[in-house]
Amino acid sequence: MKITIITDAKGDVVLALLSKPQWIEPQPFGSYRLLAGPGQNVHEIELPAHLEAVQSTEKFHRDLKTHLASLKPGEEKSGSQKKGRGG
Repeated sequence: MKITIITDAKGDVVLALLSKPQWIEPQPFGSYRLLAGPGQNVHEIELPAHLEAVQSTEKFHRDLKTHLASLKPGEEKSGSQKKGRGG
């Protein structure tokens, strides 16, 4: 499952959401675009299976931060890590 994550300058997770939920039907109106703030980064990764069952938001964010820190350059999807505006 592909997810999009925004992290702050310390690498803490600010936002995590499914990149393209398959159960949501496309609508003929409206759209959204994620914008990272100053010092924030946007990441798009495949969610590791062991994180799919985590029930606690706090634990999920903590484990996701650890996972992101363990990734080698290029392991994220191409063009996925972008500095936020002013960052």
